[in-house]
Amino acid sequence: MVRSTAKNHKDVAIVVDCSDYENIISIMDSNQNSFSFEYCFNLAIKTFNRQLDADTAKTIVDKQFVELIIAPSVSQEAFSHYSS
Repeated sequence: MVRSTAKNHKDVAIVVDCSDYENIISIMDSNQNSFSFEYCFNLAIKTFNRQLDADTAKTIVDKQFVELIIAPSVSQEAFSHYSS
């Protein structure tokens, strides 16, 4: 859902970092509760970068799981086919 929201940045602003709250409130107060396209785009980029980091971490953890748990119980040939 986070990525879907970020993809719709032309219509919505997504906040994934609580350190942005103060700035967002300030912008909303000074712009009648609205944001520029550029600001929403930058929030979306921040969202995609954070999601990419999470996906990368998940991939690393999954690969380590395969290497530590699955690999010892399968042949090296099968493992190399699965992990590539």
